[in-house]
Amino acid sequence: MNYKDKTQFFINLLEEKKLSNIYAVDVTDLTSEANAFIVASANSDRQAKAVCEFVEEKAEENDIFLEGKEGIKLSRWILMDYGEIVLHIFVKEERDFYNLERLWQDGKIIKE
Repeated sequence: MNYKDKTQFFINLLEEKKLSNIYAVDVTDLTSEANAFIVASANSDRQAKAVCEFVEEKAEENDIFLEGKEGIKLSRWILMDYGEIVLHIFVKEERDFYNLERLWQDGKIIKE
């Protein structure tokens, strides 16, 4: 599965779990850290944590393995690093504060 297919795979998982305001951007030409960033909003820290666990499980079932994860303890901003793809799951207040979309506005928007 190439990074575009993986990006869509993760978007589908986030949509399935009813996360809102999903934003995905191709950053291949902007950074060597990843090919795509996905940002999504959860309604609560509990939902964010549950979605994180769901995504990790479904990714492993498809031989996509997590390289790193941060923020699970408070679950207000969870970062899931899959190498080519980095997911950011926020509760709304944290997302509004950090406004990551602004940082990657020069990338190619995949979903907004």
